[in-house]
Amino acid sequence: EGAAGVGAGFAVLAAIGIATGLAGLVVPNSLAVLPVDPDEPTGRLSTRGLVALAAAFAFNAGILAVWIYVEPLSRQSGHPAGTAGLAMALSLGAQVAGGLVATFAAGRLPTAPTLIVSLVGMGAAMIVFAYLPGVTIFLTVSAMFGFLWMFASPFFTPLVIDADPTRRAAMFGSGAALLGCSAGPFLASLFVGEADVRQSLILGIGLLATSLVIVMLLYFVRAKSHSLAV
Repeated sequence: EGAAGVGAGFAVLAAIGIATGLAGLVVPNSLAVLPVDPDEPTGRLSTRGLVALAAAFAFNAGILAVWIYVEPLSRQSGHPAGTAGLAMALSLGAQVAGGLVATFAAGRLPTAPTLIVSLVGMGAAMIVFAYLPGVTIFLTVSAMFGFLWMFASPFFTPLVIDADPTRRAAMFGSGAALLGCSAGPFLASLFVGEADVRQSLILGIGLLATSLVIVMLLYFVRAKSHSLAV
């Protein structure tokens, strides 16, 4: 527990809450009026916006469908006790690194190609997990998985904004992500058996593939529309 005991966690949460409240004091009282798409009724989300949200939903559902079973997956791979805990710790550290890299890369990397590469990388990581690798590979892939998870996540926001410039769909981005995080474990629980948890990997790969197809469709449709406009 450390010198501060269990109360240290609550103290950190309190400090974060106070910092958030202070940050609210400098938020503008009003924002610029968002553009309105004349082809869409007021208050309704565009079809492209909903499709982009579906990509974010499938992405998060696929990740959590797999990651919720990391401990039994490690056990099924025959790893020593504590390997799953170490994998989670490495993944969390890699997630922080991935988020930091994404912060610095924002606006510098193309949205769709970055998501495509990240989704392919995460799918490859799931395939490696399916072969029940040894401890070293398992830990390495867990770190890569965590890095790509947090690195790719922020890029769904510009994807949704690009699909729906009115930004109405972007307002639902967090909700779509959280819904995916809830749906992934639920869907996986319908397929995973007691002896073999690798069914979660099949589901996860399928969901990531769904997200990948949507991202590619949005990317190529946008590229075609731009070429026609020119």
